[in-house]
Amino acid sequence: LNVSESSSTMNFIFNRNSKDSSKKSSIANLTQDSPGLFSLGIIDEDSGVGPQIISRERNKSDNESSGRTDIGTEKFVSILFSEMGLAPDVRHAPLFRNILNTWNKSIEDMKIELAAHTGGDWRDRQGSEKKGYQTAMEYLDFVIERHLLQILQSDAEKGTIVALEREDAFAPIIPNNIYLVRSDEDRRSCFACEAFLNSTTPLFTAINQLPSTGVNLTKLIDAFVYSSSIFIGRVKNYMNILCRGKSAHALLGGGEGGNGGKLESKYSLAIKERSAFKEFMLFYGFRVDRKKKKTRTSIPTLKPSTLDSKARYANDDNDNDGNQTTTQENDEDESERFLKEIKQIANFLNFSKNEFGRELVVCTAEETNNCATLADSLLRLAQQLDSALKCKSRTRSKALNSNKSLESAILTIRVLGIRMALFCRVNIMVHTIKHMARLCTSGALSGSVARTPSCVTSLGEYLALTSDTIHEIAGSALCAYSVSSLEEYIPLLLIRVVETIGLRDGSPPWCGDIPLKITIAGVASLEKCRATLQRELKSIADFEGSFWNERIAKESFEHAASYISLIEKSGDELLAYLRSNWGEFTDSECRAMFAINGPRRKGDRAGFDIFREQMASAASKTRRL
Repeated sequence: LNVSESSSTMNFIFNRNSKDSSKKSSIANLTQDSPGLFSLGIIDEDSGVGPQIISRERNKSDNESSGRTDIGTEKFVSILFSEMGLAPDVRHAPLFRNILNTWNKSIEDMKIELAAHTGGDWRDRQGSEKKGYQTAMEYLDFVIERHLLQILQSDAEKGTIVALEREDAFAPIIPNNIYLVRSDEDRRSCFACEAFLNSTTPLFTAINQLPSTGVNLTKLIDAFVYSSSIFIGRVKNYMNILCRGKSAHALLGGGEGGNGGKLESKYSLAIKERSAFKEFMLFYGFRVDRKKKKTRTSIPTLKPSTLDSKARYANDDNDNDGNQTTTQENDEDESERFLKEIKQIANFLNFSKNEFGRELVVCTAEETNNCATLADSLLRLAQQLDSALKCKSRTRSKALNSNKSLESAILTIRVLGIRMALFCRVNIMVHTIKHMARLCTSGALSGSVARTPSCVTSLGEYLALTSDTIHEIAGSALCAYSVSSLEEYIPLLLIRVVETIGLRDGSPPWCGDIPLKITIAGVASLEKCRATLQRELKSIADFEGSFWNERIAKESFEHAASYISLIEKSGDELLAYLRSNWGEFTDSECRAMFAINGPRRKGDRAGFDIFREQMASAASKTRRL
């Protein structure tokens, strides 16, 4: 460093807050006022500079009347901070370089302004000067290239590998106090994700402080990409262990972390269109583009703007009506997306094809907890890495975000987290189907006493325990998404139970003892199942921040209750109800209801076709009239 500048200039550079404007202040006085520019240090402790040398250099600078002192770089830094109690460290070199670069630019601006007032050309003088010393910027670049890069790269690799070698690298971290209520901010990620973030944070700090172009920046990015490749490879291997052979894995298909990199299934794409998925992504800071419906109006509305013309005590009935209309439209769109979703899992809803749930493979409780922890940890890690790239300078942020290596590494971590979140949701859905399919083989439907079957009770216990555990170890957002849409699935599965019994009519090959006729007590048992599941599901899924839709849940369970009540009607009552409520149920639901052996009627599979022809002819006559 060249310290031949005047003392007043040195005061401005190294001590902005100093009030001493004396031109004769020495370097020793500069070090005693405040930490200044070099407060963090940039050299190693073993530089060979001791107290004797420091005091000697101070006395030498005080005795010289000219104020000019030529000191080596290491000695100069140690002199500045010998009494501050700070140990110089090469890790602070990028911060110094950033500060020094800003200072150099401000000095150049001042020279340009001075040249403009004096009429001189500062560039000619600057070009004619011959520097016989190593500038601070050159020294910092040398330290970063020769020492800092190796240290940061080694720390990132070793820290990541050591954490990945642990047996509990991806296991959930459960607090010792089980009664402690924690918020989402206090929740910890798995050991592997925490270690990877802590190991790569210095890399990101240096990346944000170095110039947007240069060899050093490229080497830092390569070091991060290499560490991330080690981390991502181990995560994919662990995901394969958790998901291999599970029914939810087969439903989701390929994609990143899926079956050999194949394309995602249509079911996976369908559930990503649901509003619950979009809200879940917003919680982790990832915005999903929504396809808005374009509406064209040829005539402009005459309704005045409510921004500046609304009365102070105006009635808000019109606004409430508009909000209700928007809510209903959104619910209708959600119903359409749900129908699109269940079309892709028709084989799972056909209970006889999966042997009434026996062929469905689901995760154990421990595997479910590990999946939830991994999903939350990866999404939080991707969110933190993404925010680490954001700088105050838009030009610098654009340059870093345009780097394909950084973007690809962070995007891969995010996609893997999304994959595990989808797997958690689908696994709980498959669990629900597995329990509800066993209801077809329950003897409670043909018994003489109304009771709740054990499969329904076990389903309620499973959902309660799973949601509580996921909420504790992975947060409220993942818990809400994992149990989302169950208010639509469970009523649908109840109807599917009745359809299966009606269309199969108890004939072989049935698994277990299936009743040929549903009794009055059996109808009451189905109604008990509906009421129990509705009550328990609301207590499980309806919490603060959940995606529970009260309107859809009420309509879905009422639809199931109305369908179950048709079982105990006689043939004439069934025909009369369907005539007055034509369109309430689908053709497959009506056909199954006609085929069922109820307590007051016998099944007639061909009866629905005749009834539908009658309804079609009556409708055509009405149109003619």
